[in-house]
Amino acid sequence: MNRLPFALFLTLLVAGFASGGTHQYFSVSHVKKGKDFHFPILNFHRNARVETKINRLLQLSELMGLVDQKRRKVFEQIMINDGGLYGRKVSLFYQVYTNNPRVFSVRIDNSMDGATTHWWASYYNFNAQNGDVISLRDLFTEAGYEKFFKLTVSKRSQAYRSEVARKIVLGERETYLQILGSIETDDLSDFALGDRSITVDGSDLLGKAYCCADLRMAVRFDLQVFRPWLNEYGRTVFALQPGNLARFRSNNLPQLFTGTVDGKSPFAAVLNVIGGEQIEGVYAYLKYRKGIYLDGTLENNQVHLNENVLVETEMNYNTDSNHRYTKGGSISGKLDSSGLNGIWTDKQGQISLALVARRD
Repeated sequence: MNRLPFALFLTLLVAGFASGGTHQYFSVSHVKKGKDFHFPILNFHRNARVETKINRLLQLSELMGLVDQKRRKVFEQIMINDGGLYGRKVSLFYQVYTNNPRVFSVRIDNSMDGATTHWWASYYNFNAQNGDVISLRDLFTEAGYEKFFKLTVSKRSQAYRSEVARKIVLGERETYLQILGSIETDDLSDFALGDRSITVDGSDLLGKAYCCADLRMAVRFDLQVFRPWLNEYGRTVFALQPGNLARFRSNNLPQLFTGTVDGKSPFAAVLNVIGGEQIEGVYAYLKYRKGIYLDGTLENNQVHLNENVLVETEMNYNTDSNHRYTKGGSISGKLDSSGLNGIWTDKQGQISLALVARRD
């Protein structure tokens, strides 16, 4: 079993990508279960609409469901062993890096344990005025992003070579340096926005093979370096010019969608594109709050998604599990920057209902 050591968790709390100030824009509740599960929930003290968006996206993405008002059974869904390769989550920690009127930035560390172990970190950077997820491409001009990307490859590669030279014995260094190829093609989704910096992490590039060598993979880029490459959105995020951040919307996924089936049955969903034409996500009906995993294809704005529903089955003592994902219904339609217009079809293919979802 692999668990994030509690000492490492404390180190993350102290040494995270600090925003440099003590004032916290959002009020954040710390919910936990035992010593291995910790999760942030924003309270409705600033802007209920924005905080609801951020909470729903984090909960669907990390908890596979929506937390009820009494915040009971927060971790119940992810602690179920589905009998798959990675089994169930055995730890979850978070670190808030930035919490100011412009950006809410948080890292979630996960580990799972089944037939094998798996651990990873996910980063979320939110526009604090409208709740959109911010991608790095949102903040730069097209040419500016290319320049920033080349800078990250150069600086991260140099830093990684230095880490390998210091911490890996000579005979094993060539194997570790294969990670340089992954740095050159990284999508830069693992990043944290600070008050005047961007920190790009690469811990997930190491995988299980190289994870235990204590290689530092986070590289910080100061505002003065990338400032010339920012667009209007980026200059506003970093307080280089005044502006209403709420008017800037991201055209990149993942994002939160809210909608209904058949004009009723409201739901919330998170969708994300992976590998070009592949799409995945999670959605939950507000009445039931349990997440349904979605996977499918996206081509020329035409999307097809399959439901994967976690259901209780007979106990399998080989995997120590009594749940399995089974195929549910499907969703087909047109997905664009404003939302999804489509049809939900039941598992038997006999019932089809209108499905409409919009970016909030």
